[in-house]
Amino acid sequence: MARPNKGDGWCVYALRCRNNCIYIGITNDLARRLKEHENGRGSKFVRTWRPFEVARVISCRDSREARRLEFRLKRLKRNEKLKILGIDCDHVKGMHHMDRKADMDLKKVILKRGNTAKAKSTNN
Repeated sequence: MARPNKGDGWCVYALRCRNNCIYIGITNDLARRLKEHENGRGSKFVRTWRPFEVARVISCRDSREARRLEFRLKRLKRNEKLKILGIDCDHVKGMHHMDRKADMDLKKVILKRGNTAKAKSTNN
């Protein structure tokens, strides 16, 4: 039997940590996951570099889409990641949650970049 979803559904989230690094993660309950990070149980990286701010949240249809986006984002270089996510590391204040249309557009850009990089590596 499937566990009921007590959160807002699957999403990819970006945190800006104290050292100005960006942490990318996925969850199906954002409030719970952020509480885990705040309490030092979320990840070793975020625990080390607390406090953090939520810089971006991208809603996803399901866990598969969330994992794909997370994987693609983590493969990007920092400057590409910041540009695509629209994160200004000097001025992140609070959570920026995009609307559904912006989420879809962003997902297309991220997935397209991943496919382009994959095609380049197979052609070499």
